[in-house]
Amino acid sequence: MKYCKSNINIDIDLSFKFLSDNCSPACDAVLQSILDANTGISAPYGDDYWSKESFKFFDEVFETKCDVFFVLNGVSANSLSLATVAQPFEAVLCNEYSHIYNDECSAPQFFSNGLTLIPVPGENGKLTPDAIFEYTTRRNDKHFPKIKAISITQPNELGLVYTVNELQEIYEVSRKLGLKIHMDGSRFANAVAFLNIKPKYLSWANGVDVMTFGGVKNGGFIGDAIVFFNKNISTDFLYRQKQSGQLIPKSRYIAAAWIGLLKNDIWLSNAKKANRSTKTLEILLKENKVFPIFPCETNSLFLEKGLFNVSNNFFWRYYQWLKFGTMRFVCSWDTEDDEVKQLSIDIITKIGQKI
Repeated sequence: MKYCKSNINIDIDLSFKFLSDNCSPACDAVLQSILDANTGISAPYGDDYWSKESFKFFDEVFETKCDVFFVLNGVSANSLSLATVAQPFEAVLCNEYSHIYNDECSAPQFFSNGLTLIPVPGENGKLTPDAIFEYTTRRNDKHFPKIKAISITQPNELGLVYTVNELQEIYEVSRKLGLKIHMDGSRFANAVAFLNIKPKYLSWANGVDVMTFGGVKNGGFIGDAIVFFNKNISTDFLYRQKQSGQLIPKSRYIAAAWIGLLKNDIWLSNAKKANRSTKTLEILLKENKVFPIFPCETNSLFLEKGLFNVSNNFFWRYYQWLKFGTMRFVCSWDTEDDEVKQLSIDIITKIGQKI
């Protein structure tokens, strides 16, 4: 595994291995970059050398000038981004399974002082142009919040990726309706790796105004990035960042972590590794007539919980999606082939015991 190991002798609970990519360690390149930044005195609050240097890497990755801000996690990144694109009396459309609607404890509403999230149904957890048009035009009276933006999760909560064509169609209808586009890209790297396409085509080139760029799940350390492609809406963001308690004093360490992740395309190679491990798991299961509920496009794999009776002695922890009655297993940048093989054997064995 390509990460620094601690000299402290502790028991590691390997059962968390496939629970979430949040459980994975930071990769060597990130840790080394943080150590490089841990030298002497530095300006605080993002005025340091490493923060300014990191912005160049974001510009290179997206092939455009971006405004980048570091915050502590994806929830704050999504919430502050949405607060920037919509006023308290306005609304944001999102898929009914989106993280911002189901798993962020109303943080978007809190940080925006009351904007409305409107959940929209869609096949395979995706927003569609027709649904966007329908929900935006069905009411425009003063008794209903004004719809101002849409939020796309890339890849979405089912591990599925919006294609370039799908994004183009969404951008076209959003442009006609005057809607801003926010992208929740907590696993954006996995989507780029799956489509094998330049990041700009999954972001600003198809109308994304602001996105959350997740690094923690992809071998990063602490802190995700808010990337503004539309600089007209980022003018006063520093004040919002400060007011929300997300202006980080020793910002150089988060910036350095991002340098380590973006330099030499580590972020992309990490995502490819996670995707590849998940595809291997899918293949091993299919060879034994065990089929995931959704196509395996990135680093998440979903199985029907009813396939086998999960007893207390099932070793691996998993995330349970109550709405689908599923078990989610997630591979990370550091997932090894033997771990994937063991998980597949344990799943197949359990199914055999039930049968």
